[in-house]
Amino acid sequence: MEIRTASSPKQPAVPFTGAPAPVAHRIERAITANLPFAWVTGDEAYGDNGPLRRFLEARQLNYVLAVARAHRLTSAAGAFRAGVMAKKVPESGFEAIPAGIGTSPWPCSPWPISPSPAPCL
Repeated sequence: MEIRTASSPKQPAVPFTGAPAPVAHRIERAITANLPFAWVTGDEAYGDNGPLRRFLEARQLNYVLAVARAHRLTSAAGAFRAGVMAKKVPESGFEAIPAGIGTSPWPCSPWPISPSPAPCL
């Protein structure tokens, strides 16, 4: 989990290591300390943590959290495993977006282009 500052793109990310449970407390401390950041990222250990996502949404914080293929997501078509939903997105529905400064080399990850009216909790 890391917070990237919005004020200086060349400034390195501040790593937030640790279990998903205490990370909400660490993010809250960053907010209280007025540390500038635009969004929060995390791997599936964080993305599969519903309370963490709800914490971020309640504070209207932008985030990108990976989820496990077995994670269940709900859409207008019903509830499906994330891996099944990902296979239904056509190749033209993905866009390569660079991970940004601080990653070496700057990898581009394929992200599905999908507006979401509500979070998939």
